[in-house]
Amino acid sequence: MIREVKPNDLQYLKTLYEAAFLDEDLTPLLFALHEKTTDIQSFLYAKNEIILGHIAFTKCRLGKQKRLVALLGPLCVMPKNQNIEKVLVLGDPLYYGRLGFLKEDYIKPPYSIPSK
Repeated sequence: MIREVKPNDLQYLKTLYEAAFLDEDLTPLLFALHEKTTDIQSFLYAKNEIILGHIAFTKCRLGKQKRLVALLGPLCVMPKNQNIEKVLVLGDPLYYGRLGFLKEDYIKPPYSIPSK
C-alpha cells in the first residue's frame, strides 16, 4: 500500500533510513523537511504494516526562475527489497528523451500501450 506519510510515521522512517544508509545519516534531512516545510509530498510503501520504502518530492525553484519544480529525494528502500536493476518511465520517448531517458524497445508491459 502506498500512502502519504503521517507525523507518527517519522520514527519508523528513521529506522528504515538507518537500515538502508549505514554510512550516511539522512534522518536530519528527513525530519527537517517534514517539520520545516509545507511544500513536501512524502509517501511511504508498506506491506503487512511494515514500511519498506519512502519517497519525497519538495517544491522548489531553480535559481531566480519563477518556474516551480519538484525536487525528488530523499528516497529509500529497505535493503532486502532493493532488487530492481533499472527504473523505466512509461511515456513519450521524445519528451522523456529530452530528460536523458532512452527508448527501450524490448520492454513487454503487462498491459497494452497505445501507439500514439
